Amino acid sequence: MKKDKKNLREVDMPQPFSKAELLERAWRQKWRELRVANMRASVLKSQIARAYEIIENIRFDFLGDTMFRGYFVGAKKQLEGAMSDYLLSDSYWEGRIKEHRKMTPEEYDKTLYQEAGRPKQGKVKK
Repeated sequence: MKKDKKNLREVDMPQPFSKAELLERAWRQKWRELRVANMRASVLKSQIARAYEIIENIRFDFLGDTMFRGYFVGAKKQLEGAMSDYLLSDSYWEGRIKEHRKMTPEEYDKTLYQEAGRPKQGKVKK
């Protein structure tokens, strides 16, 4: 009976992941994140288009205040600027995904290591 309990404990213990498995998991996670980011950009583009359409359909028939109109013209310009941002470009996300798919998990790990050494923002210390 003691032997059976020992065998059960060995089965219940999860095996640690190898380095290759961890690299593969990190690579797949990044791939999923890129696909989700692409979808979120598409959703945002459609929301911006709907907001632009709503502003476009506002009529000022009985309002002669030009300053009031300026708010809506400014909002439309801001929405146009947002739509032209590279983060909402389908080709940008397709390129990022394609670039990631070409990488092996080991190459992805090397790029992570290189990025970790670079300063993200701020001044470079001399």
